[in-house]
Amino acid sequence: MDLRSLFRLTRSRPLLRNIVYGSIVFLALYALVYTTAPRRALSIIPHYGHEEPFDESLSVWDRRAAEVRGAFIHAYGGYMRYAAPSDELKPVSNGRVNNFNGWGVTAFDSLDTMLLMGLKHEYNHALRVVRQADFRRSEPPFVPFFETIIRYLGGLLSAYALSKDEMLLRRAEEMVKQLDPVFNSTTGLPYYAVNPSTYVEFCAVRVSDIDRHSGVHKGSGVGVLAEIASLQVEYTYLAKLTGKYEHFNRSQAVMKALGSADLKLTSGMLPIRWNLTSGEASDYHLSVGAQADSAHEYLLKLYLLTGKTDKKSLEMYLQATTHILTDLLYLSPTRNLLYVTDTFTPTFDRPTSASHVFEHLSCFLPGLLALGAHTLPLDNLDALGIKVEDLGNEKSFGLGGKAYKMLKHYNLKDLHMWAAEGLAQTCWVTYADQPTGLGPDEIMMDLTMRTHAWGEEDSQSSAKQYTYLWMDAVERWRSSGGRGVIPGLADPKPVIYGEDGRPEAGGKVRDYAIRKPSYLLRPETIESLYLLWKVTGDEKWRLRGWDIFQAIERETKTRSGYASLQFVDRSPAPKEDSMPSYFMAETLKYLYLMFLEEDPISLDERPIKPLRPYLFSVSFPRLPVANFSMAALKTGQFIGALDCGTTSVRFIVFDQHADIIAQHQLEFPQYYPHPGWHEHDADEIQQHADKCVEVTMKTLESEGWSKDSVKVIGITNQRETTVAWSRKTGKPLCKAIVWTDSRTKNTVAHYEHKLQNEGIQVSPGVWKKGKDGVEALRSITGLPLSTYFSGIKLRWMIDNYPEVTKAHDSDDLLFGTVESWVAYNLLGGVEKGIHIGEVTNASRTLLLNMTTLKWEPSLLEFFGFRNSILPKLVSTSEVYGNVAYGPLKGVPIGGLVGDQQAALIGNKCLTEGEAKCTYGTGAFLLFNTGADIVKSNHGLLSTVAYQAGPNAKPVYALEGSIAVAGSAVKWLRDTMHIIDSAAEINTLAARERDSGGVYFVTAFSGLLAPYWDPGAAGLLIGISQYTNPAHIARATLEANAYQTRAVIESMKLDSGNDLKHLKVDGGMTNGDLAMSVLADIGGFDVVRPEMRESTALGAALCAGAAVKLFGWDLSQPPTLSQVNTKGTRVFTPDLEESDRQQRWQNWQKAVERSKGWEEGVDA
Repeated sequence: MDLRSLFRLTRSRPLLRNIVYGSIVFLALYALVYTTAPRRALSIIPHYGHEEPFDESLSVWDRRAAEVRGAFIHAYGGYMRYAAPSDELKPVSNGRVNNFNGWGVTAFDSLDTMLLMGLKHEYNHALRVVRQADFRRSEPPFVPFFETIIRYLGGLLSAYALSKDEMLLRRAEEMVKQLDPVFNSTTGLPYYAVNPSTYVEFCAVRVSDIDRHSGVHKGSGVGVLAEIASLQVEYTYLAKLTGKYEHFNRSQAVMKALGSADLKLTSGMLPIRWNLTSGEASDYHLSVGAQADSAHEYLLKLYLLTGKTDKKSLEMYLQATTHILTDLLYLSPTRNLLYVTDTFTPTFDRPTSASHVFEHLSCFLPGLLALGAHTLPLDNLDALGIKVEDLGNEKSFGLGGKAYKMLKHYNLKDLHMWAAEGLAQTCWVTYADQPTGLGPDEIMMDLTMRTHAWGEEDSQSSAKQYTYLWMDAVERWRSSGGRGVIPGLADPKPVIYGEDGRPEAGGKVRDYAIRKPSYLLRPETIESLYLLWKVTGDEKWRLRGWDIFQAIERETKTRSGYASLQFVDRSPAPKEDSMPSYFMAETLKYLYLMFLEEDPISLDERPIKPLRPYLFSVSFPRLPVANFSMAALKTGQFIGALDCGTTSVRFIVFDQHADIIAQHQLEFPQYYPHPGWHEHDADEIQQHADKCVEVTMKTLESEGWSKDSVKVIGITNQRETTVAWSRKTGKPLCKAIVWTDSRTKNTVAHYEHKLQNEGIQVSPGVWKKGKDGVEALRSITGLPLSTYFSGIKLRWMIDNYPEVTKAHDSDDLLFGTVESWVAYNLLGGVEKGIHIGEVTNASRTLLLNMTTLKWEPSLLEFFGFRNSILPKLVSTSEVYGNVAYGPLKGVPIGGLVGDQQAALIGNKCLTEGEAKCTYGTGAFLLFNTGADIVKSNHGLLSTVAYQAGPNAKPVYALEGSIAVAGSAVKWLRDTMHIIDSAAEINTLAARERDSGGVYFVTAFSGLLAPYWDPGAAGLLIGISQYTNPAHIARATLEANAYQTRAVIESMKLDSGNDLKHLKVDGGMTNGDLAMSVLADIGGFDVVRPEMRESTALGAALCAGAAVKLFGWDLSQPPTLSQVNTKGTRVFTPDLEESDRQQRWQNWQKAVERSKGWEEGVDA
């Protein structure tokens, strides 16, 4: 129909005439408005937020920046009107959604964009959202750590960098405090999420692994790379701002785990999945896309943020980019599009197979490579002390190591920029190819040139050209003399497909099929275009950014914001009801900065205008380069000691003088299921040990010391406590039987009977029984049959616990004392299977031949044990291996020693004739007898004191035990109520010069060495009307001194050595009067150091000597002369010898009267 016919028709049809004339008038008015009004005023879609006058004097690019600013005002205005303070706006329905904690993620994430754009109205609104957010509660109930860090913490810190508003920094600290339990893994790698109300952490790989309503965790202990390694920039910058090392430590824990992982099967590049317990990679999936992208990016950003001092992060960045350039970059068959993809198989001994999927998320990579080329001396790495060949080779990475040899032929700066430009062009062309002008979320590259559309079968078509590695093409280009365009850098022309999904007439194929057709308002491509524009100055990148912004305006705008698209290959595109926070936080920000003529952000390390230099990140807004480096943490030379006692575990870090640098102690549960029974859960001991290490190392770093300051650790333990666990599972088979447990009386009676009637085969065909058998046992082991020792406890376990019986019979049983169990776990558990036992602990089992320091076959036969259940015997001081996990990962374990022997070493009683006594609930006195095994005729035990190395001769000791020491003071306090605190006994006793003739035999459960009378009873004798509480308090202190003297007198008789001084430690030694009384009654000097953690110190000395730290050598006591000398006090006898002897005789009489009191107990 021509125009004349149309007008004739309107005369006959009035309604149609009105429509046509009305349309003409509308078009005329619209044309008039379009030619006279500012462009922003033309939109028929309402603009929410405030309107601002349009500045006609702006340049073309500043006008375009202003249009982006207007887009932000429109989007945030819709959020303010319909969604705040919820997380995100639903821009199609004008609804709201809480998908990231319900704290208002859009407001937090966009703070720095508002500041850069000068949007005071919107910024003030966002600050109100920030102030009212309750970080103790979340919706859903779990807080996903990764998203919270990059959106919330990143937003707060970026805004603080621009505004210096202390409220933002305060809120950042409050938030990370609620998130902190997410780091409760043994490696310090963060779990997936945390419930901020309950502080329960969740480890999961996907959001679906956690119930969104209950917060119940359904996942495994595996983390994905991006989620565990995208916090270092934020936490390091937060540490810089606050001066708190705990934030820096969180970053460094991640870097330490990643940096120490074994990556030989992935060519030094970090794969996607990681075991949060071991800190090792758990797959070979290499990618720069989803689940990996930001982790690779943070390596470069951390190096720049720390003022280019964190060399390890730079080396890891170079290793990652080397593998990316040589093994993950491909060229498409016909258009020669350069793209990055992922692989799934090990790289060491065979070429990997690529997926050829290219993700929109990967489009951050060209920007990262450009930034690296701009900020790093890639053409002169020697200036940084880095040699490419040292980063990797065929020996370290196998086939993957060939890449490093290949790159020696190139200027790395040029190579990185070529890759950056080629990749950026592909990212852009995936936008330009679409009818919407917007790029799909994923594409699949054709592996060959085909004449048919993707997915369509064509048996007649044949492959003519294959996709190939980019570096193969570059190598051919280099070999040809570098003629022509560098592969992948030719500007591709858009290829438009028709509605049938085929190229338009005469057009080329695209080389790819759309795999995920959605457009999610993502920033990656735009950020890379911005960075390419800043680095190269080439206007084409800016123009392409403008094309993309126009497409965003045209295709995604709604009445209240901007919406993601379901399909990019049709226009107009159907919309998704979603506007992610990053659209305003990043997408619009990068567009705005790209179009400004005077960009406030500089890629160079020099101030521009009022702003400091800034770094860039795909998912993390800019932060200033910090004057904060690894060197800010001091590096010392310290030794750690893990003291696993009967009721608690502590971890102490010592310096070379035995000053305590950091420590933490935790009590663990005690189990008393029946009278006389005392049990521990071995898993709980290990868990408490791990926690003590973790907290102590945090304390160490909060004091300004690097974790690397701890050079070696030692372990000391409650002796005789018996642990049985499975060789297959590494788990305990039953509760541990504690050294104090007396359930094994019948077992002892059985073997006493066996010893009397059958005896021990001391050599082939030679048996000794009866008294000779008892003497033979003591001759071999230094010990009598007793409920006290580990072999008896193990026999009871096998006889009474079916699971232990079965494990023993099937050779699945592993036996050890506590040091053996803890070392087994720290050294790698069931995976490494390092089952060792130390000689001082072994000497308390009834199974060790003290002369040979080997397990005694005749005793294994006597008790009925398999040899395979026993640990490999090791010395007291040697390197057994390195810690396999946690903050001490990689630190050698160099000392294992039983607690009383540890105290002997800690008191430096390393010369024959020296003795120590540890006063706790009871008291344990060890007397160094040198290279000789002294067999006591006075009821003392012979034991191994220590073995200073695997080839060193053992040193022996005599040991005597006092059943009641500190427990007598506790009786006065808790039962008799004579004192209110343990320390008060010294004050009370000081009121009298002596005990007023009162003697207190503290035989609450019989008498041990040297009296050995289980039937003895407690006795207070010499009481008169004159007696008062002070006399009884003093008699209690004297009882401790008398029993100590009794043991020492026996030791002197057995060894033939006199004792000039006694070194002491333990809780009772805190009282000066108690020590003066001990010196007076003993007639010897009492030496008390200021630092009395002698047990832990002994383990530390063993460990330090194993690695020759500070020149320590247990066989050369002078090398320890500077250890623990500060504040040492010597108490000397001040009592007349005659008076001392009279009191000693009175004590002996009192002991005789207490003996044999309990009927039926054979002394």
